[in-house]
Amino acid sequence: MRKYLQDSRERPRKEGFFYECLKCGDILPSIGKNSRCTCHNVLVDDDYGRVSILDPLAVRSFEEVI
Repeated sequence: MRKYLQDSRERPRKEGFFYECLKCGDILPSIGKNSRCTCHNVLVDDDYGRVSILDPLAVRSFEEVI
């Protein structure tokens, strides 16, 4: 089950936390590897510990809850 954050400006980086791009539908983990969604709206840069989002209104952040 997914627990979505209400504030899309929050960008936590932790195990079990993900970013969902609403433009292309890709889901990216917040840690573990460098990744970018298909449309390049979301970039997770694990080397530098940052997340870059071009269009914050087109991204949902969620935590995977059991």
